[in-house]
Amino acid sequence: MREIERQLGGDPAEKAICPRARELVYQLVPLSLSFAAGLVARTASEIPAVADGTATPVSVIDCLAAGVRRGFDTPNKLAFSDIKRGFLSRVHTHQAYSATSEREPEISNMEEYPAVVDRIRVYLLLVDDRA
Repeated sequence: MREIERQLGGDPAEKAICPRARELVYQLVPLSLSFAAGLVARTASEIPAVADGTATPVSVIDCLAAGVRRGFDTPNKLAFSDIKRGFLSRVHTHQAYSATSEREPEISNMEEYPAVVDRIRVYLLLVDDRA
């Protein structure tokens, strides 16, 4: 972070928190990647094999930009994060998801993201009932 701060014209010795580098790393880069992922998803949704879920699950296309921006690699984890809003960070959400799910619930290729959220919500209720 200090080197990035220097490259951006800041003085990391002056401010230990490196504000320029942090803004770049935590805001600008994720938003830029998310925007690009959204363009890819929109373009991919026009391809027949993607639109009908043959090549890629519809839920992946639905939530690709949000997943990239928020740091989640599956629709299930993004849905878990949307349901369990009390976690402080992405890392805590990943840890809680791993601790909660013995095996990741399967998603049909035709399920849209809202259906994934519903499926994860039901899965979490079943897990809570077993505990």
